[in-house]
Amino acid sequence: MKKKIVLVGYYGSNIGDVAMLVAFIRVFRELGVECVVYSYADNAGSSYVDVEAVDVKSIKDGGRLRGLVSFLRDCLSADAVAWGGGTCFMDEGGEGGVKYFALARILGVKVMYLGVGVGKALKRKTHLMTRLASAISTVIYVRDERSKDYFQEKGGRGRVLLGPDPVYGLRTWLLNTSKSQALVKGLGRYLLVSYRCLDEFVNEETALQYLKECSSAISQAVAQGGFDHVVLMDADSSVDAKDSRFIQREISGAVNVTYLSNMNFSEQISLISAARAVLTGRLHVGVMSHMLSVPFALLNYAPKNRAFLNAVSCDIASLEYSDLSKVDLPLLFDMVEARMKEVSPSIVGDMESGFVRVLREALV
Repeated sequence: MKKKIVLVGYYGSNIGDVAMLVAFIRVFRELGVECVVYSYADNAGSSYVDVEAVDVKSIKDGGRLRGLVSFLRDCLSADAVAWGGGTCFMDEGGEGGVKYFALARILGVKVMYLGVGVGKALKRKTHLMTRLASAISTVIYVRDERSKDYFQEKGGRGRVLLGPDPVYGLRTWLLNTSKSQALVKGLGRYLLVSYRCLDEFVNEETALQYLKECSSAISQAVAQGGFDHVVLMDADSSVDAKDSRFIQREISGAVNVTYLSNMNFSEQISLISAARAVLTGRLHVGVMSHMLSVPFALLNYAPKNRAFLNAVSCDIASLEYSDLSKVDLPLLFDMVEARMKEVSPSIVGDMESGFVRVLREALV
């Protein structure tokens, strides 16, 4: 009998959430699992219709009560409910849908967290939410050692599994899918910048300082002759657009710059794959750069970024925001490229097969 899972996440316009959803849908389909998808995002389903036909229901549709009733009705006809990917527990607001999942568990539905991570977790509320998640879950599949240790300390009854970031499940598809040549035509050797807005994480003065230092580092990299063009791409326009426009204004007098906003998923993949190098604070832009063998630097604003680089033996790609004014970006990209050629080919293949293996294990 075909299995059915209710899959929940922040599936909206964020490139990482979209990539994880597509990875889960494709691998679950291969494993004979039907998915009913719910999203916490306000713009559910808006950006991935170009790569995967899937009906995404908003958990907020018609108000929270109506959305809750619809969610629980689908859960009762499913084998399990699962949170699908992302840093779903953190002080900055992540609760991993645990209140909804607790109600589903009371109704006898199996609960799983798949491909998740724990961010900054100092607040009492975050500890309470993760403890509740541990108590109600049959399986918690985490993407890094730090998150594994965190959940094991909570002492839940379920299994805690360690596996790759879910986006690695898209490796073969990413390598084989057609890329938009028209989108990158005439850009030459370009530096792709996908900045991560830090307004939630640092004060206004520090955020502005980092933006200015990033703009200066980009201009210097172009002046050194490594790039013909700079392309600014939002990984999540609802969050990052303001900062992308700031960088565009700062560097437009010194370098050739193009700002591309509101790209769909296929277009974003095309921009990453054709770049000479990528500078980003967005975890999954870094993950996809790594999968596509594009040199990258990952700005370290949260524990998940460093945890990812540790997992793929590419710590050299880590860059602190406070070091932007001192870094030689072309040299850093060359060092990352050499490191990836040395260790990445076998790691990336293992990550893809590992994602499928851990999902199989979670479904048992």
